Amino acid sequence: AQPRPAGVRWRLVEFHRPCYTSGPHPPNTDALKHFCPYLEAPGGHRLELIQYLDPPGVKLDTRTNKVGSAHLALELDDLPRVYRELKAKGVRFKGEPIEIPACPNKGNLMVCMLDPDDFTLELIQVRAGT
Repeated sequence: AQPRPAGVRWRLVEFHRPCYTSGPHPPNTDALKHFCPYLEAPGGHRLELIQYLDPPGVKLDTRTNKVGSAHLALELDDLPRVYRELKAKGVRFKGEPIEIPACPNKGNLMVCMLDPDDFTLELIQVRAGT
């Protein structure tokens, strides 16, 4: 078994095969068929990842400066190492890790990567003593 990248502690806690809802749509969704795994980190933090299958979604412009776009930030213990490991596996990054020069995150390391749908994932390593 390969070791996990440093700082990555999520684990799959539930995995739902594509499923259908019947009758009227729930008020918070337009989809009938969706795929939904759940990930969990220590402390009970859960991340729900939904892919709507039927009807299929429309590709949006997900650049971070666009109104309505979002990103997910994940805090890591060793960002340079994780960056190297993911880069070697072909993960697409928007640049190389940088030290944030200003604002409340000054001194933290960060880099942004793209998932297969071009959703931005931010990896951040918080400076010691914060």
